[in-house]
Amino acid sequence: MKNKDYTGTVKVLDAFSYCGQWGVGLGEHFVSQKLSADVTFADSSKAALEAAALNAKRYGIKATCIDLDLVENDWPIGEDFDVAVVDPPALIKSKKHYFAGRRAYLKVFLRGLTALKPGGILVASSCSFHMSREDLREVLLECMQIQSIEIKIIHEFAGPADHFRSPQFPEGDYLKGFVCLKL
Repeated sequence: MKNKDYTGTVKVLDAFSYCGQWGVGLGEHFVSQKLSADVTFADSSKAALEAAALNAKRYGIKATCIDLDLVENDWPIGEDFDVAVVDPPALIKSKKHYFAGRRAYLKVFLRGLTALKPGGILVASSCSFHMSREDLREVLLECMQIQSIEIKIIHEFAGPADHFRSPQFPEGDYLKGFVCLKL
């Protein structure tokens, strides 16, 4: 979103926000572009939400906090976000939990897409080693089919440069994600 193309308040959902790194980073970016940012942090940890609210306040970002188990409960969050970041903790702890964890990823990404208005951006990520990049892509394809919508992957990412990946230690290559445009 560029300033000349967009006016008003950019609404950001930071689901599984923990201390708010995604929401604060995006909020700060939009504010630097002379836009207003309104960030909703959602997490099941009250302590994490307090930290997220404090971080947002430090940067002058308007924030709302929702204390909610985002896997087990419906999201009473609305459907008008410009950006939804869905960055859950590892939902697949071992191979034997693959199918239950995959269903959980599908559920939360569907909810993230539902929270977006058309033209919105979904950041869908996984830190589960047992969920491959291709598995994650397939879950997003299922989301499209279930919701009868189209999304376009506009960027994919892995761990940062200081998070080394080694051929001898494939378990270290567990961070992955996609930035998608909801059409």
